[in-house]
Amino acid sequence: MEGFAQIAKALGDETRLRIMRLLVYAEPLCCCEITDILGGRVYNVSRHLKILQNAGCVSARKEGRWAYYSLNREGAFRQKLFEAIKEIPHERFPEDDENLRKRLTLRVNGKCVIGMDRRPKT
Repeated sequence: MEGFAQIAKALGDETRLRIMRLLVYAEPLCCCEITDILGGRVYNVSRHLKILQNAGCVSARKEGRWAYYSLNREGAFRQKLFEAIKEIPHERFPEDDENLRKRLTLRVNGKCVIGMDRRPKT
């Protein structure tokens, strides 16, 4: 039962829930893409990703200087959980959806190539 409780605790934080929602719609995502989309700081996003990874919700894959995160789809429980996250209304996090769409257009051949986007948000 400990694994289920750890997942529930991890998803009890709104930022981590937002990260999971992003990954449900577009995976893998680079840490810098997630940071840009959420408008947070690298340290905080990395900390949240580590908690999600420790709970078994996401896995990381290094590619050069980038770390890409994907959902850990093992087991029926996680599958159902990800389906439920996908049902969160788009109106709940409209900026996330728009920022995700914009950030993904910056990819080259499906990969993050620019790192952190420090341009002012328009």
